[in-house]
Amino acid sequence: MFLVNSCSAITLILYLTIAVSQLLMRKKIEKEKPDALEIKMWLFPYLTYFTIFAISALLIAMFFIESMRTQILFTGVLTIIVIFSYIFKQKKKTNDIDNEETMLTNREMGEKI
Repeated sequence: MFLVNSCSAITLILYLTIAVSQLLMRKKIEKEKPDALEIKMWLFPYLTYFTIFAISALLIAMFFIESMRTQILFTGVLTIIVIFSYIFKQKKKTNDIDNEETMLTNREMGEKI
């Protein structure tokens, strides 16, 4: 039962991530190149906001159901770990790119001298 409930919470978080991404990316694409949207979602952005609200309400409700509390806490901790890992990886990637650009700039300046 623990695994089933954990999978349910992880699936809800996955769908929440998809809904938030869809909301942000659709607005960005509409500004930059609106003709790129071949398939348009019905009732955008209202249905997306409703989906985000409904999933958030389900996740909060799971916390108040005693049999699901440990699963939602475990899923929350796992989600936080994944988010921090992503942020750390992106920060490291940005620093690596900055270092490469600095090395290339220094090399170019050395060639000009």
